[in-house]
Amino acid sequence: MGISDLTGIEAFVNLQYLHCEGHQVTSLDVSTNTNLRQLLCRDNKLTSLDVSKNVLLSEHPEENLLPYGLDCSGNLLTTLDLSNKTALLSVSLRDMPTLNEVCIPSCFTWFGEGFLPDSNQLFQEYSDTTGSLNVVFDNTCGIGNTKIENLMLDSGISIYPNPINSTFTIDLASPIQGEIEVHSINGQLIHVQPISSNTKQIDLSMYPRGIYFVTVRSDAWVRAEKVVRY
Repeated sequence: MGISDLTGIEAFVNLQYLHCEGHQVTSLDVSTNTNLRQLLCRDNKLTSLDVSKNVLLSEHPEENLLPYGLDCSGNLLTTLDLSNKTALLSVSLRDMPTLNEVCIPSCFTWFGEGFLPDSNQLFQEYSDTTGSLNVVFDNTCGIGNTKIENLMLDSGISIYPNPINSTFTIDLASPIQGEIEVHSINGQLIHVQPISSNTKQIDLSMYPRGIYFVTVRSDAWVRAEKVVRY
């Protein structure tokens, strides 16, 4: 079954390297592990991760063996705040269709495959987002879903009801060319359809109760929201 609970890890305040990949961990508190230089927590069941206190995260000295300073791939994150991670040279964010937004330092610019720092730095930030198709990088986000929900509203998109019993409706303020996708909490694509009208109804009655992620994708942007079926 693997490890499901890392409660108590916060007592190890001098910990520099934490590797807990491939378990069943649902929450991870590293707020007191301020000496942490590398965190590898991929393939767990984390729905949130706060690394705001871990300003020393960077690459492992044996770079060829363990190149990432932070690897949280294969979890269930929706947002991630890296705004104070100027020493973090690379991060792996693979296989998280639930991931909507990553906040990067103000001196960095996202250029498609990584971060371009200011001219005083002689390296390029690299971020592996393979399988995380909905992620948006910016300099103004924060941990939580508020901004993601506002982005959905700003795009003229309304999803209701939420939670749902079986069916929900997507309303678009204006016509767009694109498609609607629904992913399960495990990242499986269970529904996709082109947008052909301003109002769409989607029926999830054939699927189990739980959390689903609805993505509205146009040629210019991607917006995603969590929907709960009870």
